[in-house]
Amino acid sequence: MSEVVKRLQPIGETLRRLYAYSGNMCAFPGCYHLMLDASGQFIGQVCHIEAAMPEGQRFNKSMTNESRRHFDNLMLLCYPHHIETNDVFKYSVSDLKEMKAKHERMFSEDIVIKTILDQLKDYTKDNSFTEVNNLNNFFKIINPNDGYGRTVEMIEDDVQAFNLSIKKYLTLTPFSRRIFVYGIQRSHHPYRLYGLDEDTLYVDFTEVCRTLGRYDNDREIWSSVAEIEAQGLMHRKEVDVAEDIEQTRHVYTKISPINDYDISIWLLLKKYCEVSILDLVNYLETLDFTDLDN
Repeated sequence: MSEVVKRLQPIGETLRRLYAYSGNMCAFPGCYHLMLDASGQFIGQVCHIEAAMPEGQRFNKSMTNESRRHFDNLMLLCYPHHIETNDVFKYSVSDLKEMKAKHERMFSEDIVIKTILDQLKDYTKDNSFTEVNNLNNFFKIINPNDGYGRTVEMIEDDVQAFNLSIKKYLTLTPFSRRIFVYGIQRSHHPYRLYGLDEDTLYVDFTEVCRTLGRYDNDREIWSSVAEIEAQGLMHRKEVDVAEDIEQTRHVYTKISPINDYDISIWLLLKKYCEVSILDLVNYLETLDFTDLDN
């Protein structure tokens, strides 16, 4: 007698294995949507290749309920690609199994899994920096002709913005920090009606990929970009990349966008390193900012 078809939830070990082999990314080729966001919320979809129930896509009546919830019949996708792969004419069972296998192959080696697990560590516990107190030398270097002086309130706001920005930067995993800083190195000012917008920095991460000798759709780099966005250090925005040419780019954010006065730490740090002839990557890796005060 055949068993009654019913949906069984995947067991915990299966879910852990699916996540470990996913690299925390959607299995659809070229997609970089995360499965777990920065706050640890699962935002992906556990998808059946052959449906759990008769009304689902690619249902196989010869399978058992247990085999339908088995690791081999499940894959992790973002919501849009879960919907897209519901097209059974475009995506057959063999198509999805090949997609799953190719994606998991990249993360199935022990050394890669170790890397993923290492990146789940709280790196903020191993990194500290001495907070700045006044940034007097910082502003003296980047604004040598500034004669109006800084009020006590401005100093307090600047110091708070700087220290909070560095703390947020330190929430990134080491590789993502480096991609973040490489982005600053390759950043540009948008155009505006009467010249460049020197208060804004944007970056095209395909340019960063090429600079590092990677493909434009390099998964490791774009996974880091997603992490950077999730931490609120960047957002996507339409900017003028040339006269009369507007495109979506990643823009470096201020620590508190609602504060009109709040300074753009990353823009000013880039200027400081250029004027002082310092390597920006090394400067932000050493975390020694004592030269910025008196």
